[in-house]
Amino acid sequence: MSKYYLHFNALLLYFVIFIYMKKIGRPSKEDKDKKVKYGISIDRHLFDKMKNEEISVSKFIQNLVKKHYEKKNI
Repeated sequence: MSKYYLHFNALLLYFVIFIYMKKIGRPSKEDKDKKVKYGISIDRHLFDKMKNEEISVSKFIQNLVKKHYEKKNI
């Protein structure tokens, strides 16, 4: 057997394992559960304050947006 034949078999085996693991892995999320990444610019001073208080910036912004739309629905 040539060394290329062995390399091909190894690659084929890795591919089969990859496909198999993909099917039995973590289930994919539904569209309603997926989050959207959105980048913003924020004042450095405010950002540093939030980091010093160990506030998650993304959760903080998410809560602000959520409160805004809850007030709008009233």
